[in-house]
Amino acid sequence: EPLTLGLIMRARRFVLVGDDRQLPPVVHTEGLQTSLFERLKNTALEEGSDRLTLLNVQYRMHPEIMNVSNRLYYDGALLAGIQAADRLPPVGQPLAFVRVDSESEGRVNRAEASVVNDIVRSLLTHTAPEGIGVISPFRAQVVLLRRLLEGTGVTVDTVERFQGGEREVVVISFVRSRGSTFVFDDRRFNVAMTRARRKLVLVAHPDLFRNTRYEWMCEFLENPE
Repeated sequence: EPLTLGLIMRARRFVLVGDDRQLPPVVHTEGLQTSLFERLKNTALEEGSDRLTLLNVQYRMHPEIMNVSNRLYYDGALLAGIQAADRLPPVGQPLAFVRVDSESEGRVNRAEASVVNDIVRSLLTHTAPEGIGVISPFRAQVVLLRRLLEGTGVTVDTVERFQGGEREVVVISFVRSRGSTFVFDDRRFNVAMTRARRKLVLVAHPDLFRNTRYEWMCEFLENPE
């Protein structure tokens, strides 16, 4: 922000484009944790200003995938600029929840990693490796999954590293069997849920979602293959 201000002061008009419902920039100064974009947006909302515009038509995701984020974070304001037929999943349904009954309170879940490995190798018979992404909120789980999927050409990374990216199919390994503020950080979760174009597979212990506002997501329980 301090670097931006020098440019803003030289302009008669400036435009900020972004999404404060996704991960913010990493800063070391506490006073800069709320971005200029977010502050100006909130001010515009409070004042009812016409200076705020929502670009609400999205073209990346299958409409069913979009609807998850739309329901959780955008108050139903998002519209699909494409039809379901434009983003047909390579196999199965566009949304799948795969249950793994493995208790874990740490940063690694080996049973879950094994299931993700099987899912990805099955998906590779329908989708090119560059079209598949595997995401986990925990770096230790990413390291394990990379080891299991070594040589496949599939990208495995943290949520933060996937922001701004997309894949035809995304598989998310949640690791924990109990809810946590880290896993369910709204911005981190929103990023993870919006990387897939055609198919999104959630791999988790069902207790992770129990008694949270995400519990309804278990309704997508199915075989992702």
